Amino acid sequence: RQANLLCARAGPHAHAEHPTVLCAFTTETYVDVTVFAALWRDVQENLAGQSIVLLAFHPVRLDRGPGCFPDEPHDPGHFTVRSPLPTLQLLRKCDVDEARLSWEKSKGGKGALGLLLENKDSLRALGSSELSSRMHKCSQLAADTSLELTQHPAEPRDTPTAM
Repeated sequence: RQANLLCARAGPHAHAEHPTVLCAFTTETYVDVTVFAALWRDVQENLAGQSIVLLAFHPVRLDRGPGCFPDEPHDPGHFTVRSPLPTLQLLRKCDVDEARLSWEKSKGGKGALGLLLENKDSLRALGSSELSSRMHKCSQLAADTSLELTQHPAEPRDTPTAM
């Protein structure tokens, strides 16, 4: 449902008030990264043919993309795909394409790969210990917020919300 709402706003040069959807999962179900990966694959299959880019973040996910070392679980570069809670992000493809072009222009043609590698370099400069500490603090905040939300649910609203 959220993907359909997002696609409806994906016309060229469309400037939606909410051009992305974040789905953060607070239940224990998706703590296991393999269970979360199955969900990720299912959502990806359901989005086939739509103008949506799906990104997945998990507290212990290992990045297997360019510039990472998949055999080194403590490589700070893995934090590009990590978040305090298992999270799926849906973005309009037109927004991703526009951001890539803007980055490429500002960096003299380095493109999206340049952005990715620069991000990983920045994370490595911070180091695994610092990033783990920050992730732990965010996890604590997320847990506290989740508890508060279950005790005091938000009022219904007509803007898209997470799953």
